Amino acid sequence: MTKDFLLYNQTAISLYNDVQDLPIIDYHCHLSIGDILENKPFENISQLWLSADHYKWRLMRMAGVEEHYITGDASDYQKFEKYLQTLIYAIGSPLYHWSKMELSKYFDVEDELIPENISSIYEKANRSIAQKQLTPQKILLMSNVEKVCIVEDAQNCDLSLYKKVKELNLKTSISPIIRLDNLVKKSLSKIKEIFNPLLRQFIQVGCVSADIGLEHIDENDADAIEKLSYLLDECYKNNLVVQIHLGPMRNNNQKMFDVLGADSGFDSISEKRYLCGLRIILNNVQNIGKTIIFNLNPADNAKIITFAGNFTGDGIKGKVQPGVAWWFNDHLDGIKEFFKAVSNMYLLSASVGMLTDSRSFLSYTRHDYFRRILCNYIGELSEKGQFTKNYGILRKIAQDISYNNVKEFFD
Repeated sequence: MTKDFLLYNQTAISLYNDVQDLPIIDYHCHLSIGDILENKPFENISQLWLSADHYKWRLMRMAGVEEHYITGDASDYQKFEKYLQTLIYAIGSPLYHWSKMELSKYFDVEDELIPENISSIYEKANRSIAQKQLTPQKILLMSNVEKVCIVEDAQNCDLSLYKKVKELNLKTSISPIIRLDNLVKKSLSKIKEIFNPLLRQFIQVGCVSADIGLEHIDENDADAIEKLSYLLDECYKNNLVVQIHLGPMRNNNQKMFDVLGADSGFDSISEKRYLCGLRIILNNVQNIGKTIIFNLNPADNAKIITFAGNFTGDGIKGKVQPGVAWWFNDHLDGIKEFFKAVSNMYLLSASVGMLTDSRSFLSYTRHDYFRRILCNYIGELSEKGQFTKNYGILRKIAQDISYNNVKEFFD
């Protein structure tokens, strides 16, 4: 990969030069606040790459790698070796792109991914880790991360850790996102009893957003509709940005769930409905605030994009907007399709752009990946005569989607 990776026209190259160094605001991730606070140096690349990344675990399983080398007690080198042996043949996979970018950015490794280079890549990466003293805080600094928003369960979270991190005066602002999923399982009376005190505690440590992940919303389930309406209404009253993630079918492999638990690489895309129920909910709340709606099924892009457009207005740019290509869709084709669909049916220049949704501290290369694809998309439209050639306008669009919009939206 060259410095012009994914940049196939001169306008794209120029635009990328104007966005590549913009700060990153990661408005939805699953990093460990405890790891950030402890700031323990990583011992080797396997710890950084493979200890918490179910994207990589899933790829290895597809290649026939035994679980012993994925989440089992194989040595760190053995796990690394098995991942590289898989990655070398992962043609077209975003993991190939991301891993190459991570090797270059964080470990100064530019070696070709071929079998005979596996051991030398491991040694070079580990030397770089030792020389740079790579820690969670160091990686956030190297990645130019301005703000991190970490998803935390509403009731199962030690918010005191966020107070302690704030006392460190890091260059990266770190705050929790209150996750509502488990609250919905309670009765409405219980939710009304506990939610506002919980919400106040989150807001006190800098929370500016709420998140809920739902496989489906049954429009005929009056109880669920009422509970979700209440929770979103309270979030909007407190000026939180609401993030709604729709469509994951979780923990499908019961045998592996019993062994490894959730978030281990056994989720997929659901076929269940949710928009009719969400329409009822958004019409139930008193005043809809800033909202991002993510869909996991790419077949639903047009549905979500046109649905979000129904609730815009109030002088707020992109007030209710479709979320960027997410999870199974945050690859080259998925991101390009998102750009095209949003351009056609919404307003791409209002988008708040990329999120990592990741447990890995190395995932910030995905923002660079996104920015490259964005700049190429804008440059291509301009050079084909389908949009203005005025560079000032092109640059503003690229910078807004890469940074300015999300900064304003979550401010």
